[in-house]
Amino acid sequence: MKNFKELMDIYNGNYTETYCKEHSLFVSYDSEGKAEHITRQLIDLHEDVISTDLNFILGGFQTINADSENAVERLQEILDDNDWDTLKRTFITQGLILGTSALKVGKD
Repeated sequence: MKNFKELMDIYNGNYTETYCKEHSLFVSYDSEGKAEHITRQLIDLHEDVISTDLNFILGGFQTINADSENAVERLQEILDDNDWDTLKRTFITQGLILGTSALKVGKD
């Protein structure tokens, strides 16, 4: 190492306020609005729990079953038009947090 600052930069990194905001790192502010603490967020337990639950609930894939192939295609079209991949995660998360959730999708 050439100097102590280089060693500290390797250990701590160069965490500026902008860098932290862009990379979802922790920044806290004092009463005047100045950045007071800039550091990595150590734990975000609620996000970890919800993410784990969602992965267990949704698994790796989703299948649509119906007696008619036309019904499967139509349902897939309706779900795609309603951005199902985003909606299902939102509504399942709501159910995990609130204990209840309801969803109705359709197409005019």
